[in-house]
Amino acid sequence: MMVPGRNAKHLADLLDAPAAKTALLLVPEIVALRLYTGPMYVKYNAVSRGLAKAGSTRYSATIHLIISGLQKLNRFTIPPIGLIVYRGNGGMALPSDFLEPDEQGFSGGVECALMSTTPDRSVALGYSGVEIGEDLPTIFEIEVGAASIGADISWLSQFAGEKEFLYAPLTHLQIVGTPRLEIHNGNQLSIVRMQLTVNQKSKTIEQTERSRKDSLGQLAHELQSVVRYWAHQNKLLECLGAQMARMRSALQTEVDDAEAHIVNNNSGLATVFERIINTSEEHRIIIAEMVWTEGKVAKARGEVSAAVKLFEIAIEARGIGLCADSKAGRDRVVEMRQQV
Repeated sequence: MMVPGRNAKHLADLLDAPAAKTALLLVPEIVALRLYTGPMYVKYNAVSRGLAKAGSTRYSATIHLIISGLQKLNRFTIPPIGLIVYRGNGGMALPSDFLEPDEQGFSGGVECALMSTTPDRSVALGYSGVEIGEDLPTIFEIEVGAASIGADISWLSQFAGEKEFLYAPLTHLQIVGTPRLEIHNGNQLSIVRMQLTVNQKSKTIEQTERSRKDSLGQLAHELQSVVRYWAHQNKLLECLGAQMARMRSALQTEVDDAEAHIVNNNSGLATVFERIINTSEEHRIIIAEMVWTEGKVAKARGEVSAAVKLFEIAIEARGIGLCADSKAGRDRVVEMRQQV
């Protein structure tokens, strides 16, 4: 049975909405956002504020999907000029450290949970409880700008005609000016004017899915950068440029060939990680041997001092200066020293 005031919407219609198409929302994101606009928001926010009972579900996947959808919608939500949104709070005293300026002159705090706001002041008044005589009714008046716009999820709402701008967790709230009191229907109402800074650090589902692969790409880049720096320090960049390019290509191939469903499994990630390390090591050994060969060429030309320097660099590199410590490496260093 449909709860009075709530609406029924087909998932296909939500997927076909202009906002869903523009933001490239996924089905799970739409479902999670839709759930938030109903009574489930109470449970999601209780968890985010640390109020969940021990052993109860954390709704981690659902909350992540909501945040992912908000991150996408935020990119395409253009705030009307002069927009003010409101948030009503009742039955809750704001802590003194929220209201008192810190050593830098700022007052406010951070909302740990999802934060609903509305451009309709009357809706916020209802949530404040001022009209029914609830204790400590408060309204946040929020100035909206390009860096402080929430996602417009009105088209997803379970309640027809409800206009809602939703903010992701960890939104920073800064008090502007001095809070004031108003009398509404004979009851005192606290008005706190705010400026927001939206949390932009949360990842979308797609970013999360590829985060491990991105970290492997960073690993490959750092491994190659170490070799390049070593070559630069030893004035061998020109001599070794082609081989370092082959190393970079080989490392990138390992990263490109790693499929998301493989690296998002811990054992799969370990396997790909090991392959990248081994590929790097193979090319480091090749580079050390190339330097040794260059030393032999210099010696054959009668360039004794240049040959000695190249031999020293190659021995140091084949040891632990560039390559990993191993029995094969130590044996090769002994062999090189004997030849010198």
